[in-house]
Amino acid sequence: MYYGFFDPLSVVFHVIGWILIVWLIVWIIRGARMRRYHYMHGMHSMWCDGTNCNHPSHGSNAMNVLKERFAKGEISKEEYEERKKTLQG
Repeated sequence: MYYGFFDPLSVVFHVIGWILIVWLIVWIIRGARMRRYHYMHGMHSMWCDGTNCNHPSHGSNAMNVLKERFAKGEISKEEYEERKKTLQG
């Protein structure tokens, strides 16, 4: 069946196409804003692997060294607890 100038199926596909284009633009803007938010608030970046990062959720480098030394048996439990308190507060 020929609809002439107005083809309903064509209109549906055009609307879906515009919705997808708008959604893609919103998605890109949102991603850029989230990346800027994380950068501005000092959150770790995508290049932080958790060991070379001083982000609070990863702990400080000194605390990691202290834990390793305790695990290897280089320091006693009392010394570990004392140094842990010093580092935390």
